[in-house]
Amino acid sequence: MVAAKTILAALALTAVAPAAALAQNGYSFLDAQSSPVHYGVAPVTPAMTCADVAGLATAETTIVSVRAVPAAEGVPEHCRVSGLIQPEIRFELNLPANWNRRFYMHGNGGFAGESPEFGSRPMIRANALKQGFAVAQT
Repeated sequence: MVAAKTILAALALTAVAPAAALAQNGYSFLDAQSSPVHYGVAPVTPAMTCADVAGLATAETTIVSVRAVPAAEGVPEHCRVSGLIQPEIRFELNLPANWNRRFYMHGNGGFAGESPEFGSRPMIRANALKQGFAVAQT
């Protein structure tokens, strides 16, 4: 009887776990067009060029790379900055050419070391950039 309950509990967990993972913010901004909040209001143009961002490194922060990303597939032109905050926090910051004065941050949920290109991360980044947000991830 105990073995049957254990197997049943394991099957239930196996069925529920993927749904819980999908609910973890993978679909941010998909309903933005129908939102009463107008995310694109108050656009601001950059005060410096993308290349100039490389000069903003500090003793605690290393800028690993800076590159201008051209507009593609509905995602606007933006500046992608990759860096390291001492001692070992890697980050990626995406600065849109027309910023809406808002910032969207998402982390890795405790799974340190995953790539910014892993799983739903590119979709989250793209959806936020489409709305004019500066986007960072660790």
